[in-house]
Amino acid sequence: MKTCTKKDLMALGFGEYQARRIILKAKQTLVKRGYDFYSGCKVGRVPAWMVEEITGLDIPPKENN
Repeated sequence: MKTCTKKDLMALGFGEYQARRIILKAKQTLVKRGYDFYSGCKVGRVPAWMVEEITGLDIPPKENN
């Protein structure tokens, strides 16, 4: 599964605050849909499909270096 973090969003050009807000909104939406795992405050990685749904952007896959 492709995942996305705050740092991934910042690498795409989002500011730190904006990236944090996108991750938070993704977590809140996932909890509303029944994924209770994302209710924890330490969880900072969300599925990329959720970020794509929120932003409307296609998140490219990470390169393995």
